[in-house]
Amino acid sequence: MLHTIKQTIARKAFTHIRDSYHKMLPAGMRATVTSHTVLDPDCATQNGAFGLRYQTMVAAKKPNSPFPPDHYCVRRCDPKSPTAHTMLFHDPCDFYPSTLHINIWKHDKVVATTRIVDGRDEKLEMETFGWYDLRKAHPELGDDFMEPTRVAGCVSVRGSAVVPLMYLRANIEAVERGVGRTIGLVNVRAMRLLAHYKKWVKYDMLAKEPFATDEFIPGNKCVVISQTITRSGDDGTPDDGTPDATDHILCNLVPTYLACRAMMVRDRFARKN
Repeated sequence: MLHTIKQTIARKAFTHIRDSYHKMLPAGMRATVTSHTVLDPDCATQNGAFGLRYQTMVAAKKPNSPFPPDHYCVRRCDPKSPTAHTMLFHDPCDFYPSTLHINIWKHDKVVATTRIVDGRDEKLEMETFGWYDLRKAHPELGDDFMEPTRVAGCVSVRGSAVVPLMYLRANIEAVERGVGRTIGLVNVRAMRLLAHYKKWVKYDMLAKEPFATDEFIPGNKCVVISQTITRSGDDGTPDDGTPDATDHILCNLVPTYLACRAMMVRDRFARKN
């Protein structure tokens, strides 16, 4: 009975959050969810997202950028191409047919971006380079996971509700697609920040011993975290094969939604965005 009540509340809460999401975005902003299969530097979505990555991850850190010109993610556009950015940051994972790109736009400019690689269809970057053999180390996961990565935000929106709103949109997508878990690489230097977020976001540590991701950044070390999205029969509920995201919605999605609402009120008074 209690679980049925929780399911009903979670279902109604999710419907409200999903249906009201676009109305929550600040004036002049919109969110898009797209996928790509081939590189097209004249595509406004690709150029905006990949260009923003380069600006925030590479250009903003010069002359101490960890990404040299010959890095596997750094690409220069054809100088004859009428693009907004001459330098882009992307890799093969960006063009898997099942990879999702979630972008927040302010008018015609991408101001925040993230991608989600679907492990049900493709290898993750950590598996491709052999940084961490996720499926071998955790066979209980099967292939039922997605990996949000390449999160970037324009300086103009940092500290505002925009990036959390992008995170909220990614969670809506994960619930709608019925994925079991989201998987993420976290730099060891961000462990304190990770501990802070555990106060209001539930996650599990999958790889507690740091491992090298030298192909991405020489000397870089990461751990792997996991967040349960849906369950089916492993939490005491009837195993009818139906994905159940009740716990994630109530314990993660709703608090994120409320936090975004609170930040939006603050942004309005501070005249951000």
